[in-house]
Amino acid sequence: MVYYSDWDSFEKAASELFASAADKARYTIKYRNCDAALVLKVTDDATCVQLRTGRLGDIKKIARLHRQL
Repeated sequence: MVYYSDWDSFEKAASELFASAADKARYTIKYRNCDAALVLKVTDDATCVQLRTGRLGDIKKIARLHRQL
């Protein structure tokens, strides 16, 4: 599992993962209350990319990614 530190590289990796295996790829969004962090995970069972963020500004970016996928 790879945690990305910035949004742009995560978005690129997640889009490429969905493009390469659209029938197997899936994503989850989880809110961790103890950390006050949002964890976004995209996987196709072979590759997994993740992003952990605590910034409210990233919520609009997550919504845009959701519409893309």
